[in-house]
Amino acid sequence: MFSMKKSERIITALIVMLLGILLLVMKDNLVGIVMTLAGVCFIVLGIVDILGQSIPTASLKIVCGIFVAVSGWLLVQAVLYIVAAVLLVLGVILLYQLLKNMEWGYDWWCVVCAYAVPALCILIGGLLLFHKNGGIAILITCGILAILMGAVILFNALWRDNC
Repeated sequence: MFSMKKSERIITALIVMLLGILLLVMKDNLVGIVMTLAGVCFIVLGIVDILGQSIPTASLKIVCGIFVAVSGWLLVQAVLYIVAAVLLVLGVILLYQLLKNMEWGYDWWCVVCAYAVPALCILIGGLLLFHKNGGIAILITCGILAILMGAVILFNALWRDNC
């Protein structure tokens, strides 16, 4: 996933798996909680960017974080569409990077794990985008897929150096 350190990938994997578990356990209440947490995460990422001297990126992240944290409870439906769009775009970007930098000679398991994260991002984004009549079933499915995606990210972080 982009150029993240091993520890950042492990933390990302654990957060994604935690969100998947929360989607399974707290189905109804989770959406508002996740929006608040997502807002806080954007704000923290913006502060980290400020420390890294990247002011335009930092200000955008902080503004998005404040918007999501404050209005996420009120505009859950719109925020779900935004999250779906971000996941779809992220999945396409990751897939493009993989195809652009494709190397031959890896075994099939390494290739599957490399392409699993973008595929799961696109799948979860698509499900969230078209969730209107799915309700709780879509959230449960997204929770299971998020746990799977977290496991793949964790596998890539721990064992991908050999691939």
